[in-house]
Order: sequence, then C-alpha cells, then structure tokens
Amino acid sequence: MTDAAFDLVGLTRAYGALRAVDDVTLTVRAGARHALIGPNGAGKSTMFKLLTGEVRATAGRIRYFGTDITRYAQPRRARMRIAQTYQHSSVFMPLTVRENVALAAQRVQGIGTVWWRGAGRYGRRDSWAAENLAAVGLEQRADDPAAALSHGERRQLELALALASRPRVLLLDEPTAGMSSAESASFVALVKSLPTELTVIVVEHDLDVVFSLATQISVLHHGQLLATGDPDQVSADPAVQEAYLSWSATDDDLEGDLS
Repeated sequence: MTDAAFDLVGLTRAYGALRAVDDVTLTVRAGARHALIGPNGAGKSTMFKLLTGEVRATAGRIRYFGTDITRYAQPRRARMRIAQTYQHSSVFMPLTVRENVALAAQRVQGIGTVWWRGAGRYGRRDSWAAENLAAVGLEQRADDPAAALSHGERRQLELALALASRPRVLLLDEPTAGMSSAESASFVALVKSLPTELTVIVVEHDLDVVFSLATQISVLHHGQLLATGDPDQVSADPAVQEAYLSWSATDDDLEGDLS
C-alpha cells in the first residue's frame, strides 16, 4: 500500500505556447493537509483541475494511491472517492440543510427517488446525512433553508456535501474566500477536526489560513514548482520569502485569478 495519495511526475498543461502547469513533479502524502499557494498566474487553479480531472494533462503522469489516473475523466475520479468543493456556492438554496446533504448521500448510495419506495428505504441515507451535518457543526440548522445560512455556514454545508461521498481525498478551492477572520478561523478548526486518514488539498490565497492548516505547502511560480515542504521549511526558503510571503491578495486579485 502506497503512502502517497498523489504522485505527480512531469505534470504539464499547455494552452498553445503558455504552460499553465510546467513539468511539476510532486508527492502528496496520504493524510496530509497540503496547500498550493502562489500569486495570480502561478498555476494553482489549473493544478487543482488536473487533480480533479476537469482538464486533461498535456504531458506527465498522475498516480492516485498507486493507480495511474492520468486519462481518467472527472466522473470516474469522483467514483474513486476524490471529492471537491468550489470557489462559488454550489448548494440548493430553496432546500433545507438536511435535504441538501440527504440528496448528496442518496446519489452516492445509488438510491433513486421514486414515489413507490417506502420511507424506510431512506433510513441509511438520512442517518448518513445527520452524521455529516454533525461533522461540520450544522446539526442545529438542519431544518433551515440553505438560503438562510451565513456565507461561512454555506461553506460548512458544501463541506458536508463533499464528505457525503466518503472521500479518500478532499480538494478545497479557495474555501475561506469572502469569510470574516472569525469564520476563517472556525473553518480551519473544522478542517483540522476531519479524520486524519483523509487527505486534504487546499488552494488558498489567505496565508494565515495556509500556515494555520497545512502540514505541507507547495509554492507555484509561473506554472513551475518553486518550493515544497513543511510550513517552517517553506517560510524559511529565501526564494519564497522574496516572491510570495510579502504578497497579499486583493479583491481584484481574487476576481481576476485565471491561473
């Protein structure tokens, strides 16, 4: 059994002459809290999409717990328990919090919604939904419509939806964007409380969040891997200090990030 969740070898994604991700070789350890950082244009978002299968690699290889998934499409990777959250809200606002998670659990369990199926058939779905709501601290909001949640609570709900798939790897795309400092701190604590066997990969602009959460950090620069290591190693790297730790995101940066 490999101890690597992802092994990337020479991973490249080119758009014509532009290499958004350029010959990246990187290992993400199983159970790590691994952050991808870098300013706009660094390649973070493209790397994220390569891991989820949203875009195909131009060159290189992606191995997932020892299996080569380089050519696998996004739905197949999802069935292999690679889950993700998105920068923008992806919940059903008119439904209750419980109904949102129940639908996610129902899809994963392969249960169709038909009028002749007895309510008892949904017992496992409902208990699973309750378990995931408790895991993200939303059990008291279960019967409220998703539209009534705060921004931070919606992020918690999106996390519950992802956890309903029983992932081995969870990818979080800018999970604290738009949150207050208090909401960000609560979200970091929530992610830290997730099972240690779950591998978490996060793309994040907020360096306070990154250094509070990550056990490993990879720094991208113009599509290439500038540095990778634990937080102390990365923060002590002169190239990282010069290029990134003095950089801070603005709202305009976030809106214009095409990396």
